Amino acid sequence: MKVKWKWVVLVLIAIVVIGSLAGGINSDEPKKTGEVSSSGTTKSTGTSRKKSKKKKNKVTVVNTRTKKNRTAWTVYLSNKDKKTLKKFAKKHFKKGWSDMQKAQYTLEWINKKVNYVKGAKFNKIAGLSYVDAIFNKKAGQCLQYNGAYAMMLTYLGYEARIVQGWRGTPKKKWSHYWCEIKIDGKWYLMETGNYKDSGDWSYFCATYRNAGGYMLNGKVAK
Repeated sequence: MKVKWKWVVLVLIAIVVIGSLAGGINSDEPKKTGEVSSSGTTKSTGTSRKKSKKKKNKVTVVNTRTKKNRTAWTVYLSNKDKKTLKKFAKKHFKKGWSDMQKAQYTLEWINKKVNYVKGAKFNKIAGLSYVDAIFNKKAGQCLQYNGAYAMMLTYLGYEARIVQGWRGTPKKKWSHYWCEIKIDGKWYLMETGNYKDSGDWSYFCATYRNAGGYMLNGKVAK
C-alpha cells in the first residue's frame, strides 16, 4: 500500500506542474509598448493598448471650429495608399520596432523630408491623396502632412483622426489642421510640423496643455 500511495502523490504533483505550465502558456499578459508621458515622449511600460481585430480603412476629419465637434468629412485608405504605406514601412522600419517606434519615426520623417509648397506647386498635389502627396511627392501643407500621418497611424492599427481647427488665441488665430491619436480612451496631440518651413518642432503624443496655442471649440485647449 505504501508504494501505491507514493505513485498517487507523484501523479498529483505531475498534474499540478502541468497545469501551472499550461496557465503560463495561455497567459493574457500584454506585451510591453510605449506609454504616453506628460512631456509627450514615450517610455517603456508593462502594459499595452488593445488593438482592434480588424484595421480600419478610414479617418474622420473633425471640425473643432464650432462650439461642439462635428464631422467635416471622411478620408478612406485606398488600396493604392495601402501599397504606398507598405512600401514605406518595408524601406524604413527596422525589424523588432514597436508600433510606437514606427509612429515616431514616421512623424520625424515627415517633419524633415517633406517640402512645404504653395501656389502652382501646391496645385500639382492638391488633388492627390494625402498619402500620395506626402510619401511619394514629398510635398504639401498642414492638411497633407497630418492627414498622411493619421493614415499611417490607422494603417498601424491605431485610432486616429484629423482635426480642423485654429491655432493662436480667440483674438489672434489662424486656420490649421493637425492629428490626434487615441490611447487608452484618451485623445493626444500629434503634430508633424515642417522643419524647412517653420523650424525644428513637432508634437508626439502630447497633451494640449503642454503644447499650447491650440484652440478647440472656440477656446484655447488645456
